Amino acid sequence: MPHSGNSSGDKLKIIELARQQPLDFWIKWIAAILALLHVYVTAHDIYPWYKFSGITTALLWTWLGYLWRQNVLIVLNIIMVLIYVKGILGV
Repeated sequence: MPHSGNSSGDKLKIIELARQQPLDFWIKWIAAILALLHVYVTAHDIYPWYKFSGITTALLWTWLGYLWRQNVLIVLNIIMVLIYVKGILGV
């Protein structure tokens, strides 16, 4: 019988490869995907989601800046979070 390619062994290998990735790998990809989502909801003026997606994206990139010891990412994204918070609170 031919091999279907969907055996449980293949699935276990994929899961094991995923587990071998460091934390910043997953944060980076989640932050990148969320950044694209943020651009989409902002471009389509989907209120208030664009504000919250922006804050979440900036917080994730701040965390990455901390993990990578990149002060420019930390400072830039903290300022972005403060701007979003100011806009949400209307102050």
